[in-house]
Amino acid sequence: MTTMPKLIADRYEVGNAIGKGGMAEVYLGKDTRLDRRVAIKVLKNDLIEDKTQLTRFKKEAISAASLNHANIVAVYDSGEEKYTDGAGNEQTIMYIVMEYVQGQTLKDILKAKGKLSIKDTNRIIKGVLEGLQYADNVNLVHRDIKPANIMITREGTIKLMDFGIARALADSSVTDKEDGVVGTPQYISPEQAQGQVADMRSDLYSVGCVFFECVTGQAPFQGETPVSIAYQHVTAPHPKLSEFTPNVPKQYETIIENALAKDKIARYSNASEFLRDLSYAEQDRPVRAISGGEAGGFGAGSDVDPDATQVVGASAANGGQAFSFKDDEENDDEWYDEENDEEEAKKAKKKKIIIGSVIGAVVLIIIIAALLLNKKPVEEPIEDVVVPTITSTTTEDEACKKIEDIGLECEILNDSDSVLPKGIFSKQDPTGGSTVKTGSTVKVYYSSGPDVTAIPEVKDKTQEEVKKILESAGYKVGVTNTENSVDVKSNQVTRTEPASGATVKKGTTVNIYISNGQIDLPDLVGLTKAEAQTKLAERRLTASFEEKESDTAVPGTVMEQSPTAGNVVQLSVVRVYIAKEATVVLKDYTGFSFAAASAELISLGLQVKRVYSDDPKLSSTSVVKQDQPAGTLVKKGTLITLTTGPEKPSGN
Repeated sequence: MTTMPKLIADRYEVGNAIGKGGMAEVYLGKDTRLDRRVAIKVLKNDLIEDKTQLTRFKKEAISAASLNHANIVAVYDSGEEKYTDGAGNEQTIMYIVMEYVQGQTLKDILKAKGKLSIKDTNRIIKGVLEGLQYADNVNLVHRDIKPANIMITREGTIKLMDFGIARALADSSVTDKEDGVVGTPQYISPEQAQGQVADMRSDLYSVGCVFFECVTGQAPFQGETPVSIAYQHVTAPHPKLSEFTPNVPKQYETIIENALAKDKIARYSNASEFLRDLSYAEQDRPVRAISGGEAGGFGAGSDVDPDATQVVGASAANGGQAFSFKDDEENDDEWYDEENDEEEAKKAKKKKIIIGSVIGAVVLIIIIAALLLNKKPVEEPIEDVVVPTITSTTTEDEACKKIEDIGLECEILNDSDSVLPKGIFSKQDPTGGSTVKTGSTVKVYYSSGPDVTAIPEVKDKTQEEVKKILESAGYKVGVTNTENSVDVKSNQVTRTEPASGATVKKGTTVNIYISNGQIDLPDLVGLTKAEAQTKLAERRLTASFEEKESDTAVPGTVMEQSPTAGNVVQLSVVRVYIAKEATVVLKDYTGFSFAAASAELISLGLQVKRVYSDDPKLSSTSVVKQDQPAGTLVKKGTLITLTTGPEKPSGN
C-alpha cells in the first residue's frame, strides 16, 4: 500500500483506504477548507516512473474535471505532493480529489445478484447514457465503459467514473494502438480491438455489452485469454438475449442488435437514440432497428415512425401471400390474409373497375362544382413526410432549415428540465424518423441550462434551520438519521447526503444527519500511555491517568479504563489506569515462627527460602535472621531467605 501523508496540499486530510484498483488506491479524505468528505485517488508508488500509467492518471484528472453532470463522479482537484515519510525518505505522490460517493459498483452488484431485472437494467443503463450524452456534448469519449466503472449510490443515482483512458474527439487522429490503451476485453468495441479510432458509438457498443451482462449474468463474449475475447468482438456474432432469458421482450433483442453491430455505422449514432429506444421498450412500443445502416421494416432497419400503421407487400419468403395491417377502429391490432386464387382475383378486378369508375365520376363532379361555385383551384392532397433527426451538434437555424425545407413548420422551445449545457439540443417532438403530414409543426427543444446548484453548508445548525435552508434552495428534505460526532453538539446537524458542496439538480432529496451527543470510546487496554492519550485527544475526551500495580499487565500500558469501550457522552473524562510493577515493603520477621513468617511472605507474593544455623543455642522453629532488612522495598516474586536455629536431629 502507498504510504500517505496526513495532509495533502495543506488542505486535504487523508483517512483510511476505502478502495484499490490496478493502478491506484482510494482513501477517504476531508476537504478542510470546504468541510466536506472527499475521495482521494492516489497513483501507486511503483507506477510513478511508468510514463504510460502516469499519463493516463493525469489524463483522467484533466478529462473528468471538465465534466459537471449528475451521472458523472465529480473531480474537484488534482496535483503532485512531495513529503518525507516516517523513515526520513523523500516521497512523491500523484493524487486526484473526487466526489465521495457512498454505494456499490455495478460489478459488485452483479457479483452478488448474478443478474438484474429488465426494469433495474433499464434504470442503470439510462443513467450511464445520460452521462455519456453529456460527455459527448463536450466531445469526450470514455473508451472504458464496464460494470466496475459504474457506481450506484445509496440514493439510487447512477454515477459514471474513471475517465483514465478517455480522449477528446479532437485527438481522433491518434489511434488506440498509438497511445497504448484499448479498454477492457469483455466490453471493448470491434474498432478498439483493431486499434482503430474510438468515438461515441464505441462507448455505446460497450454499453450494449453491459446491458447484455445485466440481463443474462454474463458478458456477450467469453474466452480464456483477452486476445480470444477481443477476436470474438471483431468476428463472432453475439449471442441472443433470448438464449439466456427466454421471456425477454423482443424490443430488447433489437436494441442489442443496434448497440452491438460490428460496423459502427450500423449502431446508434448517439446516446439520445439509445435512450429513446429504451423508453419505447418500457412502454411496450416498437423500437427502430438500424442494423446495417439501411432502411427496412420495424425491427429490421426502418426510419419510419414506430407508431405508424405499416403495409408490407408480398414476398417469396411467405409464399407470395400478402399481409396487411388493417387501419380501422374495430380491428386496430388484427392481421388478416387475402386469398390469391384466380377466380377471386378476377372478381376483385372487375369490382375495382366498377368502383373506380364511380369514384372517378364523383370526383370529376366535385372538381367541376368547386370551379363553378367557388372559382378556386382544388388543393393538392397532403403528403406524408419523414421528420428529420436533430442532433446535439445542430444549431437552431440549421434545425429549422432542415424542417422547413421538407414542408414542415419549425418551433424552437426552451427545455428547462434538461441537464445539458445552455443552447444544446435536448429533444424534439415528433421524434426524428416519424411520419407526419406536410405542414405539421415540429417542436425542437434546446436546453436553457442545467438547473443545478451546490448543496449549502449546514453543519452545526439545528434540524429546523437546515430544513428551511435546503427547501429554500430548491431541494427536498428526506429522512433524518442520528450518528456519533466528535465536534458537533447534540441535536445539531453533522452532515447531509449528498454532502455539502456537491452540485446536484434542484428537487434532489437530501438526507440529514444529526449528532446524538455521543462519541465512540475505543478499547484502550494494552496501549501505551502516549497512544491512549492520542486516541482520547482525537475524540476530544479528557484523560485522567493513574498508576496501579499489576502482576499480569505490562508495566507502562493501560490495564483498565472507566468507562469501558462503547458510546460515551461528548467531552467525557476517561479514567485510565497504567500498570506498574507490584512491590512489597518488608518488615522484621525475627522472632516469628518460621511457619508464620513464610505464610505471610508467600501471601504477599514473595518466595521464601529456609536456612539452618549451626548454633545449638538458637531455636529451631523461630526466625533469627532475614537476608533483606525490614523497610526494604522489593518486587513481588523476590526470594526472601529466612534463617532459623539448627535443624533438629531426626527422631527428636
